[in-house]
This record gives sequence, C-alpha cells and structure tokens, in this order.
Amino acid sequence: MTPITDTPLALMRMALALLDTNGEGVSPCAIHLQTAIDARLRKTPEQNGNGAMFGGGELRSH
Repeated sequence: MTPITDTPLALMRMALALLDTNGEGVSPCAIHLQTAIDARLRKTPEQNGNGAMFGGGELRSH
C-alpha cells in the first residue's frame, strides 16, 4: 500500500481536484494525471471504477 505521506501522489491528487473544480475533469491533462495516480497505486482502470476508455491521446466516449 502507498503511504499517506507520498508527496508526488498527494500533489497529483490536488492537481486533479483543481482540474475537476474548474470543470476540466475529462481533459487530456486530467486523464494523464489519473493514469499516473493509478500507476502509482498499481491500479487498473477497472479497479478504480474509471470507465473511460482512451488511447492515442484522446478520450473516447462509450
């Protein structure tokens, strides 16, 4: 398990929260941040409930 004092993880989560607050929760930047957070926590999209399917730098809607 990743410790709570994981500074890079905390910073990525704060940045993602700011994007979400500004209405940019589905921007390419937000997607890359979420992917980095998942990688840090060793989660797959299915494990975190993220249903978005993306590839090639773009978000694809269902």
